[in-house]
Parts: sequence; structure tokens; C-alpha cells
Amino acid sequence: MRVVVLAMLLSLNSCVPGLNGQMVATEGTLAVSKDAKVNVTRLDLASAEDPEAMSVFIGDVNPDGTFSVTLDADEGEYLVEAVVPGYAVSSQKIALVDQKSVTLQLIPVGKPNASMIGTNMDADVGVGSGGATLTPPSL
Repeated sequence: MRVVVLAMLLSLNSCVPGLNGQMVATEGTLAVSKDAKVNVTRLDLASAEDPEAMSVFIGDVNPDGTFSVTLDADEGEYLVEAVVPGYAVSSQKIALVDQKSVTLQLIPVGKPNASMIGTNMDADVGVGSGGATLTPPSL
């Protein structure tokens, strides 16, 4: 009896469409943090037809850049987006019937470059901008 139940569960699991893939960096090695995600959105259905089919499926990314997403939807047209901190969002449109694997190329975004414009270090004490006299409040 257990064998029959196990066989049924395995056959049901094999019917659920899935998508797997790999992320690669354009420059150097890929640095994937635990916050990296893959979003998969169905494109070929109007929201009025079936609101449940418009769901966004979210998958985790392994440290080596591989991912796997189980889709609780039929085969169709999907948008696959990689959201990885430190990289620009990468996306690709696929037809799940033709393609069950995808490679997304990630481009690093540079680190912000902050700089100080300048300060007025030579101002007279008690004189504000425009020559106004500054008087501290009395308590």
C-alpha cells in the first residue's frame, strides 16, 4: 500500500512544471547573497481570466548561482527575473513549453561614489551666510 501511495505522489510531482537555471556574471565571479531571488511571472493570460494564474513564483538562488522554481501553473509564456543585490536586474522572456532551463547574465552595478562638495571653514565667527549676524538663543 505504501508503495502505491509513494508512486502516486511521485507521478503527481512530475506533472508540476518547473524551471531551473544558472546566473553568470559578465565580469569576474558571481557573488550571490542569501537575499538573491528569482521571480517568474506568467505573461500570456489576462488577469480577468484567471487571477490565480497571474501569480508570481519566487525561487531562492544557491550560492553558486543556480536556481530552481516550481510553478503551480500550466505551460505558457513567462518572464524570468533575477534580483541579486549588487547587480542590475536581469530578465528573460521564455515559453515554458519549449524551454525548461534559462541562463541569466548579471551585470554588476558600481558602488555609489559619495564626495563632499565643500564647506565654509573660513567664515567669521557669529556671521552667517549672506553676512547675517548670528546670535545664539539665551536660556
